[in-house]
Amino acid sequence: MVINDELRYEQASEALRHYSLSVFNIRSLAIAQGLVVLSGSLYLIKEGFAGFSLCAALFGLLFTGVLYALQKNYWHQFDDLLQYAMKLEADFGELSRDSGPWSSYGMTRNQRFTKRSYRLRVKYGPYILLSSALSMVIAYDLIKLVT
Repeated sequence: MVINDELRYEQASEALRHYSLSVFNIRSLAIAQGLVVLSGSLYLIKEGFAGFSLCAALFGLLFTGVLYALQKNYWHQFDDLLQYAMKLEADFGELSRDSGPWSSYGMTRNQRFTKRSYRLRVKYGPYILLSSALSMVIAYDLIKLVT
């Protein structure tokens, strides 16, 4: 069975949409779990249960790390497929070399991701924010437990 470039391009496009949605879903899940764990930890602190709050915050921090690793894997898969789709677009002819949808997206994305502030806010933002907040809760709980 011979698979032509148009079929490969269509399959790559479908996979790119899948990985893009997967990244979005993982990020949404990370934000939701972070807000729930953070709220729960703060409620436990308010009620005077610093030990339980510490356990919840530690779990939240570990779970945030797991979700970040999943998102990182999806990003890598997306990047590989994006390069493949861009190569297929370039092979379609001179007119689509820089004007194909994935090539245009890839060039714009690469320009944005070269800026450190953009990368930190967009690619890593939820994880940095949640990890920082949960780390502060953990520090507070440890101080409460020691004193």
